Amino acid sequence: RRVHGNNTYDNRNNDFEIEIDGNEIITESQYNNTFMPKEEAISNFKALLESVGVKSDWTWDQAMKAIANDKRYGYLKTLRERKEVFYEYTETRKQIEKEEFEEFVKKSRDQFNELLKETTEINIDTTYKEVVRLIEKDYRFNQIEDEEEKKEPWMSGILDRDSFTECLGGWAKTVIVGRGRLGGIPVGVIGVRTKVTNKTVPADPADPSSKEVVEIQSPQVWFPDSSYKTATAISDFERDGLPILILANWRGFSGGTRDMYCEVLKFGSMIVDSLRKCTQPVFVYLPKFSELRGGAWVVLDTQINPDMIEMYADPTARGGILEPSGVVEVVFRDDQRKQLITRTQKDIAKRQNLPQSDVLSASEFTSEVSSKYLVAAEHFADLHDTALHMLSTGSIRAIVPWKNARSFFYNRLRVRLNENKLYQELGFLKRDEFLNLISSWRNEDGFTKKS
Repeated sequence: RRVHGNNTYDNRNNDFEIEIDGNEIITESQYNNTFMPKEEAISNFKALLESVGVKSDWTWDQAMKAIANDKRYGYLKTLRERKEVFYEYTETRKQIEKEEFEEFVKKSRDQFNELLKETTEINIDTTYKEVVRLIEKDYRFNQIEDEEEKKEPWMSGILDRDSFTECLGGWAKTVIVGRGRLGGIPVGVIGVRTKVTNKTVPADPADPSSKEVVEIQSPQVWFPDSSYKTATAISDFERDGLPILILANWRGFSGGTRDMYCEVLKFGSMIVDSLRKCTQPVFVYLPKFSELRGGAWVVLDTQINPDMIEMYADPTARGGILEPSGVVEVVFRDDQRKQLITRTQKDIAKRQNLPQSDVLSASEFTSEVSSKYLVAAEHFADLHDTALHMLSTGSIRAIVPWKNARSFFYNRLRVRLNENKLYQELGFLKRDEFLNLISSWRNEDGFTKKS
């Protein structure tokens, strides 16, 4: 036992003996339990929880088994105080563990991306199964447990991962425009939002009686603001010298009286003017289950700028001025439908050798099967809007399935950019003469014109 002034240190129990007012001697533990400030006691109790490795998902009973025999457990007087500090500590641990997990995930993703960059066998056409075969033994691949996260770089998409940057995002939300990269090549992208959006018209500061108005805008429709945004984006991309990829999925222009007053026709014609002036390749692509109808088809037609605009479609896409129901309503009217039903009913009765008395009257037969004929007529009209029909009429250049769209447009973009570069170098040739020259070179090399 060593004595330091009024303090005595006992080597045997690793505890101080402290003299109080010269007549009372207590141990350090007794002193701490009696006179330690509450803030210091809480700090020591949290240090105890940390030292035994308490996690955010621990219960109080689990923690009790680990801390009950430590002297710091008694620094807080009541069980209620200890539980309050414990639950406060676990909440703090949740945030810390969340940040640690996010940091681990970020580090794992970065290492995974580095692995992909190091694997030179991977190219734009490589499938996920082929990638797994190449890198499945590397720890950077295996440390990502979520299989969907591993597949994310190979999810169906056209642009390079994380390369798209949206422009003018707060204005005319029914249209999405931005810049991205396709196989490392910078491109301008125009797409359509397929969900209902709200347009907020602020109150007029010069009119005290005016109020903020929220308008609902339907998806897949060009409104005056979104038409102007599309035309502006095309002009901006042209000034920047960027090729343009338009993911077309519009049913037409808004045709209400208010939209007419807001000059929807004027802004629609601006899209045509912007496309006509393009000197860079413009790819119009109809993705899976998309449709291009009405005036939207008109302003994106390849005849606006045949040298630069090319149109492609997925096998499931549809295109045409009118929708099937509209075509049937115009072409297959009630009188024509009744005539067809009556004629068909008589033919069926004749083939089945039914007596005339068993044949239903025209009115009875029409009422029973009219809806079925209407469905068949709409299906027949829809066949004229398929990608195969668009290809047969020359409306699109080729049918491109969505799963092959990325590699197809990458290769096609490289061809078009190289053609433009060569055309500029051969400035003495007209465009038609240059295209004929390119076609002759392809034929000599064994390529078809389509390829």
